[in-house]
Amino acid sequence: VELPAALVEDTWCGANVVGKVEGVKPKSDGLFLANISYDDDTAGDELTQLINVIFGNTSIYPGVQVTDVELSSRLHSLYPGPKFGIDGLRELCGAPNNAPLVMTALKPMGTSA
Repeated sequence: VELPAALVEDTWCGANVVGKVEGVKPKSDGLFLANISYDDDTAGDELTQLINVIFGNTSIYPGVQVTDVELSSRLHSLYPGPKFGIDGLRELCGAPNNAPLVMTALKPMGTSA
């Protein structure tokens, strides 16, 4: 939700759409690993919306990375993974092992068209 937390905390949106912080663990040098969960219905069974939920807001914060995604059993049954496996998908895309396969659209601000 691209709103200040105070606007959604005590609402249906805050209870059902906003991610819940399940845990935060220090890693090293001021880095932390956060575990955030979302209600299965947040994405409405749409893969593109699920990707938007996971990556949408994190992409606007510098230094924040999504390093792993674990699906619930229900979502895993809807999206079992790429037909050729992650290695096959990387090969088809020509993407090296450390390159992201999805990213946000660039939205430059303050420039003329």
